[in-house]
Amino acid sequence: MAWKKRSAADGMTVQYTTLKVRLYPTPAQAELFEKTFGCCRYIWNRMLADEQRFYLETDKHFIPTPAKYKKEAPFLAEVDNQALIQEHNKLSQTFRVFFKSPETFGYPNFKRKKDGKDSFTACNHVFESGPTIYTTRDGIRMTKAGIIVKAKFPQWLKDSQAKLARLQQKLSRMGPGSKNYQETIQKLRQKGIPQAARPVGRRLMRLIEHSQFDTIYHEHFHYLSLTIVQTIFRAHGLEIYNMEELVFTDVPSVSQLLMQEEKFGLKDIQTYTSFTKQMQEIKLDALQLFPDAAAF
Repeated sequence: MAWKKRSAADGMTVQYTTLKVRLYPTPAQAELFEKTFGCCRYIWNRMLADEQRFYLETDKHFIPTPAKYKKEAPFLAEVDNQALIQEHNKLSQTFRVFFKSPETFGYPNFKRKKDGKDSFTACNHVFESGPTIYTTRDGIRMTKAGIIVKAKFPQWLKDSQAKLARLQQKLSRMGPGSKNYQETIQKLRQKGIPQAARPVGRRLMRLIEHSQFDTIYHEHFHYLSLTIVQTIFRAHGLEIYNMEELVFTDVPSVSQLLMQEEKFGLKDIQTYTSFTKQMQEIKLDALQLFPDAAAF
């Protein structure tokens, strides 16, 4: 395990921890990894060959990006694009250190399948919705098709994950106004658990309940039910421990909101069929209103 520190803009210290774990991929995942190894080796060699050719022709240094080769090599689209971009970055860095000190680093070499160990680098991007690569209870979620690769973690990490899970379960049973709610939230933040910075969508139950189908347009992109969001989260090893509904001053707990949605009928197809009929009736009433209004 390795770690490093750097200073953030606000003066706080940010620590990065590197975990070395053993993966147990499925046959399909192992095949994807093998393809990624081969594509990274292919893209490295093509970029290096073109760099040499361009230097001989122009006496200038230039490395094409991986996008240049995707038309002639469509198989590159089968692997994570970030792994190919990282090959470009690594080749560029290799040339930079070579030009800086040729005696120390030497000129970049072509890669062969039988040389050394196969590897690739996947870049993690952190969005408001969460990171693209993260650990789950018993594996690692990796990019390209959202695969979750089974992994064997060290015991100290398992203990830490179990402690966080207990904190999340404790929080899910609290209301935002309860005595220990803010204290538990602070503990989760200290452990690095992300929280949504703003509302992520409108609640589907309210939309159906108040016949607000006229608000469905491009600006409002997400129409969610807590029930289906919880199903998606749990499929990826995540748990919802709080939800804020802006129309309420007294926000119910997650369990209360789930019971509310089930009682409303969000799991019943008849609810959506009735909503469709209700929209059609409102449409017909509105169409009838126009000729009646024109008569005045």
